[in-house]
Amino acid sequence: MRKTLFAALISLLPLAAFAGSYGLEPMPEGDAAPIAQAIASFDAHTDGRHKFSGRIVEICQNKGCWMVLEDSGISARVMMHDHKFDVPKDATGQAVVWGQLERKELSESHRQHLADESKGEVAEVEYRIDAFAVEIAN
Repeated sequence: MRKTLFAALISLLPLAAFAGSYGLEPMPEGDAAPIAQAIASFDAHTDGRHKFSGRIVEICQNKGCWMVLEDSGISARVMMHDHKFDVPKDATGQAVVWGQLERKELSESHRQHLADESKGEVAEVEYRIDAFAVEIAN
């Protein structure tokens, strides 16, 4: 019985270690727009900060200073505001982000920098969220 309970608790540690809140500000109350919906109605989500949700599909493996959220095949890169906080590099699952959505044209050198930290190529233009708070669910 003890061995089974211990094994069960140990197996939950990786999930519990990544769930939680990260950032510079507390997450405000209210619903989050799925990132695909927010991008589809881009102009309605660029004025000020909003809450966005999606599935974590990639995280910077150098520091955890950015991650990519995906919903329904649409994605946005989440940049931790001014590199002032990080998220765990091995986090997975659903996340909610509080920040400002923007469309960003990337220089060749910035694209190369992100590609070096990424799983693949980086587009010339991408959607981004300048994040002030991140919540990662179990």
